[in-house]
This record gives sequence, structure tokens and C-alpha cells, in this order.
Amino acid sequence: MSSISSTPSFTHLNTSPISTEASTLPFEEEKHSTITDIALRVLQTNFPVEVLFNHRFNISAFIKDQIILQKLANHLKNLEQISPESIRVSLENLSLFEELKDRLISSDMLELFYQLCSETLEGNHNLVNFHICFNQRIFTVKNALVAALAPQKLVKNLDAKKENELKRLGREFFKGALYLHLSFQDSLDEESFRTNLYDVSAKLLGFVNQIATSYLQEHNKSVVPNLLNWRNPTGYNYHAFVCSSILETCLSALGYTTSLMYRTDLEPKVTLAMEHSIISVKSPFGKRYILDPCFKQFYEDVSLLDPPKEPLLLIDEDLTDNYVDAKLIPLWKNSLNLYRQKNPSFIGLARKKDIVICLDPDLITSSLSRPKNHEKWVETSLKKIWDLKTYRESVCNSVAYEIFTGLDLLHQKTYDDIKKMQITLTRYPQKSQLKEDLNAMRSFSKNHPRSISLFSRLDDFEKYAYSDILDFDPRLNQLGADIGVNAYLNSLCKIVNPDHIPKKLVYGCSGADITSVLFTTDATEITMVDRTYITLHSMHSALHLVKNEPRRAFHILHKSQFIDGFSRSFSGSSSFSDIDNQFMPDLPLRFFFILMEGLKAENIEIREEHTTIIVSFDWKHNNETRSKKRLVRFIKADITKPQNYPIQLKIILSEGIDIFYMKGATAIPRLFDNFIPKIDRSIKSGGFMMTTDKTMFMEDCSPNVDYPIITSEESTQLENLLEFEPHPLLAHLVLDANKTPDLRAYRNTPPDYTYWLKMIIRRKN
Repeated sequence: MSSISSTPSFTHLNTSPISTEASTLPFEEEKHSTITDIALRVLQTNFPVEVLFNHRFNISAFIKDQIILQKLANHLKNLEQISPESIRVSLENLSLFEELKDRLISSDMLELFYQLCSETLEGNHNLVNFHICFNQRIFTVKNALVAALAPQKLVKNLDAKKENELKRLGREFFKGALYLHLSFQDSLDEESFRTNLYDVSAKLLGFVNQIATSYLQEHNKSVVPNLLNWRNPTGYNYHAFVCSSILETCLSALGYTTSLMYRTDLEPKVTLAMEHSIISVKSPFGKRYILDPCFKQFYEDVSLLDPPKEPLLLIDEDLTDNYVDAKLIPLWKNSLNLYRQKNPSFIGLARKKDIVICLDPDLITSSLSRPKNHEKWVETSLKKIWDLKTYRESVCNSVAYEIFTGLDLLHQKTYDDIKKMQITLTRYPQKSQLKEDLNAMRSFSKNHPRSISLFSRLDDFEKYAYSDILDFDPRLNQLGADIGVNAYLNSLCKIVNPDHIPKKLVYGCSGADITSVLFTTDATEITMVDRTYITLHSMHSALHLVKNEPRRAFHILHKSQFIDGFSRSFSGSSSFSDIDNQFMPDLPLRFFFILMEGLKAENIEIREEHTTIIVSFDWKHNNETRSKKRLVRFIKADITKPQNYPIQLKIILSEGIDIFYMKGATAIPRLFDNFIPKIDRSIKSGGFMMTTDKTMFMEDCSPNVDYPIITSEESTQLENLLEFEPHPLLAHLVLDANKTPDLRAYRNTPPDYTYWLKMIIRRKN
């Protein structure tokens, strides 16, 4: 079977995939339990899981019984004598016997249990139709033995024929299930795992669709009969989030190693959806697969042809680009040819189906968001859809919590319908357990991987109580600064300046941002290059106001929403009418307020040299014991136009710098090629280029330099704290403000943490 196929075989397999219970310790290697793993493999490949879920059985009880049967089989294989009595004697002194006694509540059941074990070992068993057994609610050891002994306790008003049938099914279910565990042979390979994963997932889709529909109707959201095939005309994609959340939970419950992934940065002028959610599944051989139960909508984004008939999409992680090239790009090109031929029937349908923008980007009126390379724009946008490495992992899965644990007290209908299933969310601990685990992590080193994972599950107002498990700068707490962002920025300094030695840095499009550059680099000489015009007088006035009237300064900045933006992402928005006319209001006040009230800098002095304003001050990095003298130059210049650099900036660059720094720079990354060659020549060997490689429209733009990217496990894990996980049912201003197809050209992907905060660090050889 092709690695990019959506159409695997549905034949029953005798091989069994390895899978483990999802680890409760994210970022750590999964702990493998042989007994549990084998029990889950038997379950995944031999039982009709769709019947289990659609009949609302207690999934937890069923799985626990399968694990006990595997333990039992593991013990019985070693018996030298086979008889009910020898089985009884061998079991009575084992801890397994205590687990069995909870299920075998009478002496009659216990005697029958020994008898059936003996018959199974002697080969006295038949092929079992588990589908029929499940339909009669025979799905646990206890129910099987009750059916075999007293079926009227399981089903009321039985005639003699039906009673005998249930007795037979009870006996056959127990012997058949035990035989599966006794006869298990580990003959798994990658292809059989993949095929089985597809088969099991496909069988669960009916349950997924039914529960997702119930959940969305309960929350007054629009639905259609088959949510999995829906392309929501509003651009909302909440159904994909909900369906993926449910499917991931089910697969995890069945023992697959899964992660729920999401993204919020699709290009809404190419794909109607701006957000999406998929499932990542790790095979026992280390390969990772992408499962998408709602993939068909993206075919409808580029074509009027019928989407694929396959029920879901399964792709190898490394082959998603190939899939898009082979499947979606040809469909889009075919649509483009029909559109350019001015085929009236096609154009009419294309407008009705709202796919015209991706065929004719000239309809986009804003020059800032109109692509320069039409085909590249579409290709890049489509390849984002399943690019797993740019997705974020869900650490909360709030939808699963609401559906399977009844967390949302205002919406209980869906939970009431399935609560008897008792599906345990092993990857998402309850709040009581979460706080207990967080307290335990206080004895570990700061920024421990498990601490970060647990911390990411906290609500904002809860984070300060557990902030001591992270390595962050507490001086910003009084401004309400986000602790996760604080810890992330501090962690980057361990990459670029672990020894806290003097560094010379140029910050392009800096605005007033002194915090992030100090936290991430501990630089001592900083040149801030920005288009904003400031004067010596405005700097003195701002410093005076902050020194003498800090409350008034706070209210001014709070009114302009700077304080809110800073507390969330250590940022401050610029104002601009177009790409060439951009400035930062209140830059001097923003700079000095954070410098004094947040960073607690001391001995601040201002002077002017050759039209360059210079601020010096003393400041101590969080991980240092002593303050160091800092020097900050403000140079008014357009970083994208080296030919127009003022002489002061040219001198600084000619002398060489240790770090070039730029983040959150509107659409400037589009112009990297204009100025990065000049910057590259200025960076010393061993120096760094630190950028956020996104525009405000969430376009990916990387500087064209041959520097290796440097990361650390710590900073990568801390990225999980940079933005709170959104709930899929939240309203989106971009979609609500541009609802109709004729307004779709005005939809832009709102920037997220990858634009404001996620630094890509490159080191020059």
C-alpha cells in the first residue's frame, strides 16, 4: 500500500499492532507495560470497536478486563497440569486472584471460571462472533459468566430458546477472548500497524459524527448530517476540532499513542477554514502518522469536482507535501485553467462555492495582503494544512473534557448520554490531580519538562501560585506579565549568551521593546533601529513622567492598550497607514516605563551624540548576581534600505556585531532579501541572527542565510506556554466581520505567538 494512500485494505488482520497507553508524563518516553500493551494489541485487532462505542458500553471496564485476561493467559501458559482444580490451586496465592474475585461474585461463577479456563487450554473453544456478543451486552468477564449461569439477570423476559443462546454466548465469549490472549504472537510490522490504524479509525467515525453532532447542537452551532464531509460556508471549522478531539480520545482509550494537534493560521483566502485540527499517531517503530477525519473540505476549496470517497485521511508525517503536490495542486490548476478560459458555467459555480479568491488574487484589494506570486501563495497555503511540524499540540483538549467528564456544568446532555462509557482521559489529568502533581514538581529543577507540561494546563489566574517551578524574572509580576513568556525568553539566553559576556546587538524594527532583547541576550550594547522619530526632549519628558508620576504614566499606557499587549506578549503595537509609513506612538514613555517599573533599571542617563540618542543604565539579568552597565542607541532608519542607512548605523555595522535581532515586524520579513545580505556581512563569526520568521499576515518568511538553526529542548518545551489554547467554539472577529463571500478578500489570518514571540535562532559559522 502506498504511503500516501487514503485507501487501505479493510481485510481483517491476524497481526497485532503494538501500542501503549498514552503517557501521563508528556515529553518523557512512554513507559511500556508488556501485559497492558499486548492486551491492547489484541483489543485493537480482534474486537469490533465500533460496536463497543456505539452501544455506549463501559469502555474502561472492558479494557481493564482485557488486561486481566492477558495476565491470566500469561500465567496459564506455564501450567504443567490442565484441570479446573490445578488452575484454582495455581491462582489462589496470586495478586491476580484478588482482581478476579471482584468480578466472580459467587462460588458458582468461580467454579465456571475454572472450568472454562480448563476447556480453553484443552482447545475446546470455537470461533466467536464478538459482534453478536456485544449486541447482547456480553463484553466483560462478569457479564459473560452471568450470561452463562443466569442470563435472565442480563436480559429480562427470555424464552427458553433465547436463554440457551445467551448461555452459549457467555461461555463462548469468555473462552474466545481468553484464547485470543493465549494465542497472541507478536508479528507486527509498520504496514500492518498503519492498515490497522486506518481500519480502527474508520470504524469509529460513526460514533465520532454522532457525538460531535450532539455536542455542537447542544451549543447551538450549525451542523449537517455528516460533519466529517462538511465545508462550513462561514469559514468556521469548529466541527473539525470537535471531531478530531473525540477521535483522538477514542484512539487513546484503545491504546494508541496519540496527540491532538491544532493550528489557527491557515490562509483564509485559499482555504475557507482559518483553523484546523488533526491527530498525530506514533507507531511502535517510531514513525508518525497524521489522521484527519475532516479532510474533504480542503478538496472543495480548490475544485468543483467531487472529493475523495475515502472516509478519512491517513498520511505519513514526512509525506504531506507529496500528498498536496499529487492531489490538491493538480485540482487547483485545473480549476485555474477553467477560470482563465472564462467558462461561464464554471465561474458561476465557483462563485457559488466561494473558491474564486484562490483563482484570482487580483480580487484582493489590499496591497499588503495581495500575494506577489500566485502559484507559490496557493501551494504554500495548501501545504500548511497537514504540516505537522508547524502544528501545536493540545495540552487541554477542553472538548474531550466537556464531553467525557461533564466539565461544562451548563451543557450536560452529551455527557449524560455517554457517561456510562467511563472513558478516562489519561493524557489530560483532572485539576485536583494536576495541582498535586505541580506541588510534587517543586522538588525538581526549574523548567523541568513535566513541570512545563503541567503548568501549561493552568488557567492564567492560577499560574502565579506555581510560578516557582519555572525559571523566570519575577520583577515583571507587578505588571501582570505572562510567566510563560517570561520563562521562554529567559531560556533563549542560555543558547545565545550562556556565560553572560558583553554582547553588541542591532535590533531592527525595535519600537520600544527593551524587555525581550535583554531577557534573550543579556546584551550590553544595543542599537535600536526604528522608523519612529524621537527627540531628546521627548525622552527626557518621558523619563521625568515615569520617575515622578508613575501612576499617571501607567494610565496613559493602559488607555492606549499597551499594558495589556505587553503583559500578554511583551509587545507593543505600531501604527501604520501602509508599509512605508509606520511608527510607534509613545515610544519614549513605553521604553522608560518598562525599564523602570518592570525591569527595575537604575542610574538611568540620557544624552545625544551626532543626532543619536543614547540611554545608559545599570541592570542585572535574572540569572546573574551583579548589575552591568548597558548602553542603548536609538537610530531612526528603515532597516530594509541599507543604501539609506545613516552614518552612525553604517559605522556600527562595519565594526561588527554579535547579534542581529528582529521580531513582530509587520510585513518587513517579506523584504529580508533587501537588507539581510548587509546584516550578514556585519555579524561576527559565531554570532547569531534572531528573528521571528512570520509577517503579520502569518506568511512564512526566512532570511536567506546559510546558518544552522540552534534550539534547545528547554526553549522548545516552553513554547507551549506562549499562547493559551483557544476553545474551538470561540467567536472570531475576522470571520464575523467579513461573513459573506464578497467580503472574503478582507479576511486575514490574525497573528499569533509565532509572529510576536517565537524566535528562530541561527548561528553563523
